[in-house]
Amino acid sequence: TASGSFNSLYSVLSEQVSKSYVWGATGPNSFDCSGLVYYCFNKSGTKTIDRLTAQGYYNACTKVKESDRQPGDLIFWADGGKVYHVAVYVGDGMQISAENSNIGVVKKKVTSGVYAYGRL
Repeated sequence: TASGSFNSLYSVLSEQVSKSYVWGATGPNSFDCSGLVYYCFNKSGTKTIDRLTAQGYYNACTKVKESDRQPGDLIFWADGGKVYHVAVYVGDGMQISAENSNIGVVKKKVTSGVYAYGRL
């Protein structure tokens, strides 16, 4: 994403940190991982996107190498080739994601086991 649009995306993402995780939720008070992506991209004006699953966003992305990742790119985790989680890369090795019902929406270091990076 261009830096101006990333700043807007980052601002909206940051506002969601500490909100709760609810499976299937698309905001504004709670999110699941793909619901967070959907809400923040649309709310920030970065890109108008459909509500998809983590696998759906993976399928819709242009894949990028880890060495080419940029803030605003999506990060995917998979098991057996099936994508089950998505987060947004925000730079400096950090991500913002809706983790699970115990953790909620957090900003944290990109965890190990990344399956792929993608750009919408």
